[in-house]
Amino acid sequence: MRAAYSRLAWGLALELIDIRIQHFDILPDVLGYLLIMIGLSGIQPQSKLFRVAWGTAGVQLLISIPQLIGRLPSSLSLFPGESSGVNDMIVSNVGTLLDLVMMYGICIGIREKALSAEVCGDLAHMALRVWQAVFGFGAAMLILLPFALNAGLVTGMLFLFFGLGDFIASLWVIALVRKTDRMFAVPDRL
Repeated sequence: MRAAYSRLAWGLALELIDIRIQHFDILPDVLGYLLIMIGLSGIQPQSKLFRVAWGTAGVQLLISIPQLIGRLPSSLSLFPGESSGVNDMIVSNVGTLLDLVMMYGICIGIREKALSAEVCGDLAHMALRVWQAVFGFGAAMLILLPFALNAGLVTGMLFLFFGLGDFIASLWVIALVRKTDRMFAVPDRL
């Protein structure tokens, strides 16, 4: 089971971090979603929420393939001179919604697992707080996204603030998965 949580954490990290040279993504999201699905495969029988997260990661994997080859926009640009259209916004909104569903499945699935163990109250509490942070910043981004096409300075600053908060909340999800891995680690047998 340790390997499942480790793969899940690595998949979340690969999905979170975008390093691009020109328009080429060095760490494609396809790999991240694949690792998330592999990791969740090892733990999904334990909770229907993990199965929901697995299915959502599968949908995101399918969406990220055309993004990798340039058939779908992979991000919404807020820089002056780079135009973003309605299609870019729709793809971005769908991606954000799917990400929220996946994160819900992971965080609340971990919370259920911690509550059923009855000795992991702090892990259950952390999972709930992580989900609330992810949802808060994700919802704010969804509300703010329609205004991104005509982004002024204030909208741009809000977008930057909520985007940074979303990034930090996503890092917190990775920390939650790692903590879950440590708390439910089964010692290797000789």
